Amino acid sequence: MDFYLVRTLFAPFLLIELGMILLLELERALRLIYELSLAGADITYFVPLLLRLAPYFVNLALPPAFFLALTILLARLDERLELQAMLAIGMPIGRIALPLVAAGLVVSVLSVATSGWLEPYGRYDFRRLKVEALNSGRTARLAPGAYFTPSPNLAISIAPSDKDMSRGVFVWHRDANGRQQTIAAQAAVLGQSSDGQRIEMALRNGTVIADDPRSGHGGAHSFEFQQFTSSFPMLLDNADWQRGRDERELTTPELFAPGPERSARLGRDAIDAELYGRLGKAALIPLLPLLVLPLTMAVRRARRLPTAMVAGVLFILALYAVNTVRQAAAVGKIAALPSVMLVVAVFSLIEIGVILAGRSLPSHSPMSDLLDRLDHLMKGVTRPGRMQLALPGHLVVSYLWGRVLLWTIISGVALVAMLEMGEIFLLGDAFVRRGMGLIDVIRYGWLRFPAQALQALPIAAMIGPVVAFLLLVRNREMMIIRLMGISPLRLLFLPPYSPELNPQEHLWDELREKYFHNRVFDSIDALEDHLVAALLNLENAPARVKGITAWDWIINAMSIAN
Repeated sequence: MDFYLVRTLFAPFLLIELGMILLLELERALRLIYELSLAGADITYFVPLLLRLAPYFVNLALPPAFFLALTILLARLDERLELQAMLAIGMPIGRIALPLVAAGLVVSVLSVATSGWLEPYGRYDFRRLKVEALNSGRTARLAPGAYFTPSPNLAISIAPSDKDMSRGVFVWHRDANGRQQTIAAQAAVLGQSSDGQRIEMALRNGTVIADDPRSGHGGAHSFEFQQFTSSFPMLLDNADWQRGRDERELTTPELFAPGPERSARLGRDAIDAELYGRLGKAALIPLLPLLVLPLTMAVRRARRLPTAMVAGVLFILALYAVNTVRQAAAVGKIAALPSVMLVVAVFSLIEIGVILAGRSLPSHSPMSDLLDRLDHLMKGVTRPGRMQLALPGHLVVSYLWGRVLLWTIISGVALVAMLEMGEIFLLGDAFVRRGMGLIDVIRYGWLRFPAQALQALPIAAMIGPVVAFLLLVRNREMMIIRLMGISPLRLLFLPPYSPELNPQEHLWDELREKYFHNRVFDSIDALEDHLVAALLNLENAPARVKGITAWDWIINAMSIAN
């Protein structure tokens, strides 16, 4: 039995893990293409950069993939009455959960290995390679007529050039000491240094305004020039930095023993927060079966959506509590080890309480009434018959459209929520450093919502119809539709070499005869303008178009197909 449960669990787990990794890679790929194209970087860096992110996405997807696979497994066992059979032979909930906890330990070890070794190296390689890619774009040929900002400390405005000389150049630069310099010149010859790492400019007829280093009160000095030569760095941070620039680039053994140099540079608080944050998130995974199993058995069959929601919310809260504690400990506000242990202990106590509440009679535990009430509030979603969008004369069609639309919206909301949570999770350290509270984080998520929705919309449009029709098949609704004589797909084949049967051909004949007869155009643009006007005339004359294309055999065939 143990092997059967583990085997049945890991099949969906691997599929969900792979799907989530591909989804995360796709979302990052869209942003990465935009960043590389905006910087003018070499596109050959694109695939290697995505591969460097794979360990991070593998580790990020492990907890939700295990949770979803566990939910699917228990739902399948409940549908087949296998859970009831196990209870009938006297097997307690703890014994049923034992192999699932062991599977959770395997996933937890995989999480520790990924976050402790593969992810730090992948994170370092990604940062180094991205800087190299962006530098390749910044060292490309300077284009006149552009506003060039190779770094936050340098901005160059270059007017259109006259032969080899640019007419009108504005330069703003801030050095390592924070002193600023502004140069405005009527003309300049621009180039690069021999190593490609600096911008060299021979300026003519201009003015320089700069902070005066001799003044202690923020004074400035200026002078005019006829000939002036200057150079500025055009690269980002050195792409050859050593691994360990921050604590996330350190492996787990290096976090245990960082050494005096890293402890002084990164801070012991940040190192401890990263170490215990990794271990705390991994420790939550094996505890999941102790939460999901009793909740699943506390509700009646076919009413598992409230159970999944309650378990999912508790698990997400636990993960975010660990992450919040890690971020606060990184800046020294709290101690990392006891705080992470407290979160894990609270989550464990909740799971122990849940499993103890239903150990004697799982289907009638104290949680059953609460979950049944929650299920009652969600009947509109869980019962398909209540959600049909009926229109007169189009009941089946509108019902199918309603199901597809419903699950497309649900998929979109879920994807947006996942993207929002992932981004907030990534930026948590920055939020803590800036002193942002809960209201500020919620406001940030709201401002990011339109962009996240645009990214999730195409994927939701693919997932929604798939889920809708899978549920129609599962609920035997597609069988009923077929029994009504409605085919899911019917192809109407036209005889070969018979353009006269194609209504589109008759529309083109109408255009040629009425609008293009004996006409000669001066250019392609003129022809296109005339074609647009002709199509607009047809669009505004539906009766005319109907008389050309609405033949009886086409109308009858469409009625049979519907």
